[in-house]
Amino acid sequence: MLREALQIRTATPSRVWRQGLQSLQALPRLAARKPLGAVSAVILCGLVAVALLAPVLAPYDPYRFNLNERGLPIRLQFPNTRFLCGTDPLGRDVLSRIIYGARISLVVGFCSVPRSRG
Repeated sequence: MLREALQIRTATPSRVWRQGLQSLQALPRLAARKPLGAVSAVILCGLVAVALLAPVLAPYDPYRFNLNERGLPIRLQFPNTRFLCGTDPLGRDVLSRIIYGARISLVVGFCSVPRSRG
């Protein structure tokens, strides 16, 4: 009896695969029971994806000044085809700064939660 209680169950690949598949099949039920949680999870996953893919998604360097032909910054440009969210007073692309800002927001959020729990 003691020997059976101390026996360690080994995780075979088929058992791990079955458990993962069962978890995936339970997601639609969970989303139907808790729709607000499902929407929140989708938004959080999207934010994490944007933060991880920031170097690929950002059209411009968020710290570089965008200059016109005369070498002057393109300041306070309205949204257009070149700058989808416009530029700030220093001529930097706002969309790129928002995308890179997602990284900082996630780091602050994930670091503050454990500290608030004590």
